[in-house]
Amino acid sequence: MSLRNHEDKVQQRLSQIDEQTAQLSDSLQNSLNSIRSIGKQLVEAARGARTVSEELANLRAEARLLCLTNGIELSDLPETESQLEVAENIWDELSLQLRPAGPSEEWIEKIRNATVSHKGPSVLSDEESQQLRKRLEETVCPLCVNFALDGTCTLEAFDECPIATYQGRVVEMVRKMGHKPWMEDYFQRMYKDICPLCRDKSTGGVCVPREEGDCALFSYLPAIVKTVEEFMKERAEAN
Repeated sequence: MSLRNHEDKVQQRLSQIDEQTAQLSDSLQNSLNSIRSIGKQLVEAARGARTVSEELANLRAEARLLCLTNGIELSDLPETESQLEVAENIWDELSLQLRPAGPSEEWIEKIRNATVSHKGPSVLSDEESQQLRKRLEETVCPLCVNFALDGTCTLEAFDECPIATYQGRVVEMVRKMGHKPWMEDYFQRMYKDICPLCRDKSTGGVCVPREEGDCALFSYLPAIVKTVEEFMKERAEAN
Protein backbone atom coordinates (compact mmCIF):
# COMPACT_ATOMS: atom_id res chain seq x y z
CA MET A 1 0.00 0.00 0.00
CA SER A 2 1.40 3.42 -0.99
CA LEU A 3 1.93 6.15 1.58
CA ARG A 4 -0.81 8.21 -0.09
CA ASN A 5 -3.35 5.38 0.17
CA HIS A 6 -2.38 4.80 3.79
CA GLU A 7 -2.89 8.48 4.62
CA ASP A 8 -6.27 8.43 2.87
CA LYS A 9 -7.35 5.40 4.89
CA VAL A 10 -6.23 7.07 8.12
CA GLN A 11 -8.16 10.24 7.31
CA GLN A 12 -11.21 8.17 6.36
CA ARG A 13 -11.08 6.32 9.67
CA LEU A 14 -10.63 9.59 11.58
CA SER A 15 -13.73 10.96 9.85
CA GLN A 16 -15.65 7.83 10.84
CA ILE A 17 -14.46 8.23 14.42
CA ASP A 18 -15.63 11.85 14.43
CA GLU A 19 -19.10 10.79 13.25
CA GLN A 20 -19.33 7.93 15.74
CA THR A 21 -18.08 10.20 18.53
CA ALA A 22 -20.77 12.77 17.74
CA GLN A 23 -23.48 10.08 17.72
CA LEU A 24 -22.29 8.52 20.97
CA SER A 25 -21.99 11.94 22.59
CA ASP A 26 -25.63 12.64 21.74
CA SER A 27 -26.61 9.23 23.09
CA LEU A 28 -24.64 9.86 26.28
CA GLN A 29 -26.29 13.24 26.73
CA ASN A 30 -29.74 11.68 26.33
CA SER A 31 -28.86 9.04 28.93
CA LEU A 32 -27.59 11.69 31.33
CA ASN A 33 -30.73 13.74 30.82
CA SER A 34 -32.82 10.69 31.69
CA ILE A 35 -30.70 10.05 34.77
CA ARG A 36 -31.06 13.69 35.78
CA SER A 37 -34.84 13.51 35.45
CA ILE A 38 -35.10 10.22 37.33
CA GLY A 39 -32.49 11.46 39.80
CA LYS A 40 -34.76 14.29 40.93
CA GLN A 41 -37.48 11.77 41.72
CA LEU A 42 -34.98 9.54 43.51
CA VAL A 43 -33.73 12.44 45.61
CA GLU A 44 -37.28 13.35 46.64
CA ALA A 45 -38.02 9.71 47.46
CA ALA A 46 -34.76 9.48 49.44
CA ARG A 47 -35.67 12.58 51.43
CA GLY A 48 -39.06 11.06 52.21
CA ALA A 49 -37.45 7.78 53.27
CA ARG A 50 -34.99 9.70 55.44
CA THR A 51 -37.79 11.59 57.18
CA VAL A 52 -39.75 8.40 57.85
CA SER A 53 -36.58 6.64 59.05
CA GLU A 54 -35.86 9.45 61.51
CA GLU A 55 -39.44 9.36 62.78
CA LEU A 56 -39.18 5.58 63.28
CA ALA A 57 -35.90 5.98 65.13
CA ASN A 58 -37.43 8.58 67.44
CA LEU A 59 -40.45 6.34 68.12
CA ARG A 60 -38.15 3.41 68.97
CA ALA A 61 -36.17 5.65 71.30
CA GLU A 62 -39.33 6.84 73.01
CA ALA A 63 -40.55 3.25 73.45
CA ARG A 64 -37.23 2.21 74.98
CA LEU A 65 -37.29 5.16 77.35
CA LEU A 66 -40.85 4.38 78.49
CA CYS A 67 -39.96 0.74 79.09
CA LEU A 68 -36.81 1.58 81.02
CA THR A 69 -38.43 4.22 83.24
CA ASN A 70 -41.52 2.11 83.99
CA GLY A 71 -39.94 -1.29 84.51
CA ILE A 72 -41.55 -2.77 81.44
CA GLU A 73 -39.78 -5.52 79.53
CA LEU A 74 -38.47 -4.14 76.28
CA SER A 75 -40.01 -5.88 73.30
CA ASP A 76 -38.35 -6.22 69.92
CA LEU A 77 -39.09 -3.27 67.70
CA PRO A 78 -39.00 -3.35 63.90
CA GLU A 79 -35.70 -2.20 62.48
CA THR A 80 -35.26 -0.37 59.18
CA GLU A 81 -31.46 -0.40 58.85
CA SER A 82 -31.43 -3.37 56.48
CA GLN A 83 -33.95 -1.65 54.22
CA LEU A 84 -31.82 1.48 54.12
CA GLU A 85 -28.72 -0.59 53.31
CA VAL A 86 -30.46 -1.83 50.16
CA ALA A 87 -31.05 1.78 49.09
CA GLU A 88 -27.42 2.66 49.88
CA ASN A 89 -26.22 -0.22 47.70
CA ILE A 90 -28.25 1.19 44.82
CA TRP A 91 -26.65 4.61 45.28
CA ASP A 92 -23.18 3.05 45.43
CA GLU A 93 -23.77 1.18 42.18
CA LEU A 94 -25.14 4.32 40.51
CA SER A 95 -22.11 6.32 41.67
CA LEU A 96 -19.77 3.62 40.35
CA GLN A 97 -21.40 3.56 36.91
CA LEU A 98 -21.29 7.35 36.60
CA ARG A 99 -17.55 7.65 37.23
CA PRO A 100 -15.60 9.12 34.30
CA ALA A 101 -14.71 6.29 31.92
CA GLY A 102 -11.24 5.77 30.54
CA PRO A 103 -10.08 3.80 27.50
CA SER A 104 -9.83 0.03 27.79
CA GLU A 105 -6.53 -1.59 28.72
CA GLU A 106 -6.24 -2.80 25.12
CA TRP A 107 -6.14 0.74 23.73
CA ILE A 108 -3.91 1.99 26.53
CA GLU A 109 -1.44 -0.77 25.68
CA LYS A 110 -1.54 0.10 21.97
CA ILE A 111 -0.84 3.77 22.72
CA ARG A 112 1.90 2.75 25.13
CA ASN A 113 3.55 0.52 22.54
CA ALA A 114 3.37 3.26 19.92
CA THR A 115 5.25 5.61 22.20
CA VAL A 116 8.98 5.59 21.63
CA SER A 117 9.75 6.38 25.25
CA HIS A 118 7.67 6.97 28.34
CA LYS A 119 10.05 9.75 29.23
CA GLY A 120 8.85 11.68 26.20
CA PRO A 121 10.49 13.68 23.43
CA SER A 122 13.99 15.02 23.99
CA VAL A 123 13.33 18.75 24.36
CA LEU A 124 16.35 19.16 26.63
CA SER A 125 19.87 17.82 26.34
CA ASP A 126 20.96 15.09 28.73
CA GLU A 127 22.84 17.64 30.82
CA GLU A 128 19.84 20.00 30.92
CA SER A 129 17.55 17.12 31.87
CA GLN A 130 19.83 16.29 34.80
CA GLN A 131 19.87 19.93 35.87
CA LEU A 132 16.08 20.10 35.78
CA ARG A 133 15.82 16.77 37.61
CA LYS A 134 18.00 18.14 40.41
CA ARG A 135 15.96 21.34 40.63
CA LEU A 136 12.69 19.39 40.79
CA GLU A 137 14.13 17.23 43.56
CA GLU A 138 15.13 20.37 45.47
CA THR A 139 11.78 22.14 45.08
CA VAL A 140 9.19 19.35 44.98
CA CYS A 141 10.57 16.44 47.00
CA PRO A 142 10.49 18.33 50.35
CA LEU A 143 6.76 18.91 49.79
CA CYS A 144 6.04 15.23 49.14
CA VAL A 145 4.43 12.99 51.76
CA ASN A 146 6.86 10.23 50.73
CA PHE A 147 9.92 12.36 51.51
CA ALA A 148 11.66 11.04 54.64
CA LEU A 149 13.61 13.18 57.11
CA ASP A 150 16.87 11.57 56.01
CA GLY A 151 16.22 12.73 52.42
CA THR A 152 15.20 9.34 51.03
CA CYS A 153 12.01 8.54 49.12
CA THR A 154 9.58 6.05 50.67
CA LEU A 155 7.35 5.77 47.60
CA GLU A 156 6.08 2.22 47.04
CA ALA A 157 3.22 2.69 44.56
CA PHE A 158 5.65 3.09 41.61
CA ASP A 159 9.03 1.63 40.69
CA GLU A 160 10.14 5.18 39.93
CA CYS A 161 8.67 8.54 40.87
CA PRO A 162 6.22 9.63 38.12
CA ILE A 163 7.91 13.04 38.04
CA ALA A 164 11.14 11.40 36.91
CA THR A 165 9.45 8.90 34.59
CA TYR A 166 7.48 11.53 32.69
CA GLN A 167 9.76 14.53 33.10
CA GLY A 168 10.33 14.77 29.34
CA ARG A 169 6.61 14.73 28.64
CA VAL A 170 5.95 17.36 31.30
CA VAL A 171 8.58 19.62 29.73
CA GLU A 172 7.02 19.10 26.30
CA MET A 173 3.55 19.77 27.73
CA VAL A 174 4.63 23.04 29.35
CA ARG A 175 6.54 24.11 26.22
CA LYS A 176 3.57 23.54 23.93
CA MET A 177 0.98 25.08 26.24
CA GLY A 178 2.94 28.16 27.21
CA HIS A 179 1.96 29.92 30.41
CA LYS A 180 -1.69 29.39 31.40
CA PRO A 181 -3.43 31.36 34.17
CA TRP A 182 -5.40 28.33 35.37
CA MET A 183 -3.82 25.11 36.64
CA GLU A 184 -6.87 23.17 35.50
CA ASP A 185 -5.60 23.56 31.92
CA TYR A 186 -2.41 21.71 32.85
CA PHE A 187 -4.30 19.00 34.73
CA GLN A 188 -6.58 18.37 31.75
CA ARG A 189 -3.62 18.12 29.39
CA MET A 190 -1.84 15.77 31.80
CA TYR A 191 -4.93 13.52 31.95
CA LYS A 192 -4.99 13.43 28.16
CA ASP A 193 -1.30 13.12 27.25
CA ILE A 194 0.45 11.47 30.19
CA CYS A 195 -1.98 9.50 32.35
CA PRO A 196 -2.92 7.00 29.58
CA LEU A 197 0.73 5.92 29.42
CA CYS A 198 0.87 4.93 33.08
CA ARG A 199 0.68 1.22 33.85
CA ASP A 200 -0.81 1.95 37.28
CA LYS A 201 -3.96 3.48 35.80
CA SER A 202 -6.83 1.02 36.13
CA THR A 203 -9.06 -0.10 33.28
CA GLY A 204 -12.05 1.62 34.83
CA GLY A 205 -10.39 5.00 34.54
CA VAL A 206 -9.74 5.32 38.27
CA CYS A 207 -6.08 5.81 39.20
CA VAL A 208 -5.52 4.21 42.60
CA PRO A 209 -2.16 5.92 43.32
CA ARG A 210 -3.70 9.28 42.44
CA GLU A 211 -6.73 8.62 44.66
CA GLU A 212 -4.47 7.61 47.54
CA GLY A 213 -2.10 10.57 47.15
CA ASP A 214 0.83 8.48 45.86
CA CYS A 215 1.14 10.12 42.42
CA ALA A 216 3.53 13.02 42.96
CA LEU A 217 2.98 14.23 39.40
CA PHE A 218 -0.70 14.80 40.18
CA SER A 219 -0.33 15.98 43.78
CA TYR A 220 2.41 18.54 43.11
CA LEU A 221 1.73 19.54 39.51
CA PRO A 222 1.50 23.30 40.33
CA ALA A 223 5.01 23.29 41.84
CA ILE A 224 6.30 21.12 38.99
CA VAL A 225 4.90 23.41 36.28
CA LYS A 226 6.29 26.49 38.03
CA THR A 227 9.75 24.92 38.30
CA VAL A 228 9.75 23.79 34.66
CA GLU A 229 8.58 27.22 33.46
CA GLU A 230 11.34 28.97 35.39
CA PHE A 231 13.95 26.51 34.09
CA MET A 232 12.81 26.91 30.48
CA LYS A 233 12.78 30.70 30.81
CA GLU A 234 16.36 30.72 32.16
CA ARG A 235 17.36 28.34 29.36
CA ALA A 236 15.85 30.63 26.69
CA GLU A 237 17.53 33.72 28.14
CA ALA A 238 20.89 31.94 28.28
CA ASN A 239 20.60 30.96 24.62
